[in-house]
Amino acid sequence: MKKIMIILSMLLSLFFQLSAQSGPQEEILFLYEESNEQLEPWLSRIRSNLFDRGIDFKERAASDIEPADLEEHRRILIYGAVMAFSTMEPLRDWLRTDPDLSGKDVVLLVTANRWFLEKYQGQLMDLLEKNNANLIDGVSGATQEMSNLEKDQMVDKALGAIQNP
Repeated sequence: MKKIMIILSMLLSLFFQLSAQSGPQEEILFLYEESNEQLEPWLSRIRSNLFDRGIDFKERAASDIEPADLEEHRRILIYGAVMAFSTMEPLRDWLRTDPDLSGKDVVLLVTANRWFLEKYQGQLMDLLEKNNANLIDGVSGATQEMSNLEKDQMVDKALGAIQNP
């Protein structure tokens, strides 16, 4: 019985040491194009994966981003998507306003069909670089024929990068 108590004591000590070292996790800012029925399945998938990983986050559509949102966050997950039958790209338009992203760790997740994916991702990456973002990773995929598992893996890769920059 004494050995069990010693082992339990050691395990509890180790647990508290690890908890103290990791501390509370820093909230990330989750930015996306806009909320609409085309993007909602992706937004739900991303939110669900953020919750599953225990990542605290604040979310904003591109049209709702305030300067204070950027000031409060060091890590940013940006979700860009080419939307069917639309020439509007709210996220790209916001990045063209030259927000100061200096000192911000950014992960870019882009979904689109195969015809527009590379062009749109390149535009967003160029704008992030122009705005002095520290681009940690760019994750993208032509999603039209992806399985749900492949979509989850793509989101998981982006979240892993922003969770552990």
